[in-house]
Amino acid sequence: MGGPVLDDDVLYMGTSDQHLVRAFDAATGTVLWETGVDQNIFAAPVYDDSCVYVVTGAAYADGGGSVYALDKRTGEKLAKLRLPDKVFSSPELQDGILYFGCSDTYIYAIQVDVLRNLPEFKPDPDANINLGDLDIGGTVDTSGWTLYNSGALSDSIQISLRGFYRNPTSDTSVVMLTPSCFRIQAQDSQKIDIQINTEKLEPGSYLYFITFTPQIGAQFVKNISFRVNDPSAVEDENPATADQFALHQNYPNPFNPSTVIRFTLAQTAHASLKVYNTLGQQVDKLINRTLDAGLHKVNWTPHDLCDGVYFYSLMVSDPNDESRIVKQDMKKMIYIK
Repeated sequence: MGGPVLDDDVLYMGTSDQHLVRAFDAATGTVLWETGVDQNIFAAPVYDDSCVYVVTGAAYADGGGSVYALDKRTGEKLAKLRLPDKVFSSPELQDGILYFGCSDTYIYAIQVDVLRNLPEFKPDPDANINLGDLDIGGTVDTSGWTLYNSGALSDSIQISLRGFYRNPTSDTSVVMLTPSCFRIQAQDSQKIDIQINTEKLEPGSYLYFITFTPQIGAQFVKNISFRVNDPSAVEDENPATADQFALHQNYPNPFNPSTVIRFTLAQTAHASLKVYNTLGQQVDKLINRTLDAGLHKVNWTPHDLCDGVYFYSLMVSDPNDESRIVKQDMKKMIYIK
């Protein structure tokens, strides 16, 4: 599906199930480049002097589609416009305007110069935010990200958050982002402030995934992590020993194809060790049973997962009452291919 189109000595073709666009040397069949897209490709691409344009859509599910502008020479993604529904028919390109029909019953006409200059958001810092240790029962106000729109169009952005670790709900009274809905003009910026209210939180580690959803531009995800301390807790006069609770950093890290995760239990307990992606979705469950005290090792080999950042979390509970959490911690690891 996604039939071929020939431009001089290069053949461009999309694949449906693999979600790929490929460029072939027409004489030898050699793959010159391939680029992944978000969903199935049902239609042949079109091209102009500099770009190949591809439309996509989901095969068996409700949802939107996209139109991509790819560099003809390298396959680099120059632009992506999200659509309200899937596209099954090939687009037409005339006089710099891309025409195509969509399953939402509308026909779209998009100027390719505008398509190649869509809103593009660059957060500063271009990294996740770790607030470190926070005391329980207080409020922390801090600067978050500043979003820069380097594109040629304005766009509206909706921010949503999802947390896990003791507080899996999006409780805006715990983590508040201001503003949570706004519009950024082309070549302008918007500062995001963060407020953390620890009064409702128990001591432990927390991770919140922040999803930025533009109306036109591409969605992206960042996260905020912090640890809540109880200042009234009395520290043990004895130094930490190897038989106390600890979640160790995986090794090797970064890793390919596998890594070892180690943790130490001070006593017999029920242990739950899970792996999450950067969207906060659980991708694997490594342990969910009662274990004896001591050091434990788990070898993890990702299957059918893309490379990138993952988080592994350990939750330790009473073996007689799994709802009573005793200890918990989480760490980051990087999977490379």
